[in-house]
Amino acid sequence: MFFAKSTEQFGGLDLYGEQSDFQYLKQEMECLLEIGYVQGLAMGIGKKLEIFCQEIGNLPTKGQVQLLPNGMEQNTDGFNLYPKRNLWFSIRRSWPEMIFLMMMMEESILLCEKDFIRRRDFLHSFSVVRVFQKALINALRDILSDIKIVRLCNKIFDGNLHLTGMAPQFLERVSHEYLALSPDKRKERLTLFIYRVLNPKEEYEEFWNNLLEYALQQGIPMESVVIYRDKNFEEFPW
Repeated sequence: MFFAKSTEQFGGLDLYGEQSDFQYLKQEMECLLEIGYVQGLAMGIGKKLEIFCQEIGNLPTKGQVQLLPNGMEQNTDGFNLYPKRNLWFSIRRSWPEMIFLMMMMEESILLCEKDFIRRRDFLHSFSVVRVFQKALINALRDILSDIKIVRLCNKIFDGNLHLTGMAPQFLERVSHEYLALSPDKRKERLTLFIYRVLNPKEEYEEFWNNLLEYALQQGIPMESVVIYRDKNFEEFPW
């Protein structure tokens, strides 16, 4: 069971779930990714989703843990006490990045559906990922109107996304620009930034050409090019 909550400053959202829930999601996402690569999922997109899966797997050691007090119970095992419930792990992401992750999951599902829709195990994977996506959509209701959410969902799930050209560097820039806004501006312009992620073609091509030119000038391979990030990026109020 997942639930998501927008951060107070509208910078992104915190996604909460029990360790077993995240491990289960990781397993099902990796299953979809494996088939997605076979069906032509772009390597850059798949890598971004793989990294997210790895972070989910590292939650027990690196995740942010919150112990919610309501209804707390404990089991006694010798001299050790174990929380029976309400132990939640959380992941924080900016809104542009989380929308991008949601689209990548949908792209993986669409690729799998082409040939594997009748296989029961993949249908189960689809349903697990859908629960995760639903938690993200519910968190958007804290910021956007129902009409805007419906339009956004129609765009994400219409099956006409073309994400093969999206580079992680472009997403870094969009997230950086969004978090650099004041909280009021974030709430006001969130829809605009989401559609920049949904419809990146023209802006992305210009951005990519600039990166390519820079790489050629410096004599370095494109995969080594990274975007300049403000040294205080992680200190932006969320």
